[in-house]
Order: sequence, then structure tokens, then C-alpha cells
Amino acid sequence: MFYRLLEMQEGDRVSITGEDGELYEYDVTHTADFPKDDFPTQEVFGLSADDELRLITCTGVFDEQNGRHLDNRVVFAEAID
Repeated sequence: MFYRLLEMQEGDRVSITGEDGELYEYDVTHTADFPKDDFPTQEVFGLSADDELRLITCTGVFDEQNGRHLDNRVVFAEAID
């Protein structure tokens, strides 16, 4: 399913089913690509006072020698009240 993250854009909606079976919905606020060698850990994984969601997948050039993509796509989303 994460391959579709590359298609997401601002205004899209993401629905997540929690362990409790409840449906949680988020609106995408923006997306960004970051080089894995310069990933903004605090921006992506840092604490937030709001209910926010970060979805991450690989993208960019595939490095055949190391067997991995060079970048990450991050989808930033905020909970819908």
C-alpha cells in the first residue's frame, strides 16, 4: 500500500484503522522528499502538540550497488476533528 504514497498530495485524505477498530482520518498538509543521508529526523519524528501522522516510503534513484533508494518521501497529515 505504501507505493501509493508517491501519488498523495495536499488535500488528500488518509484513513487509518486503530487497534481498537476505530477509524481515524487525516488530511494531507504536504509531502516532501528527503535524501536518506540528510533526513530531518526531528521534523519527521519530533513531538507535536497536535494529532499528526507521518507516512514514509522510499523514492528517488535506486542505488544498485547498495540495493536501496537514495531518498524518502514523507507525507505529513493532520487529524480531522
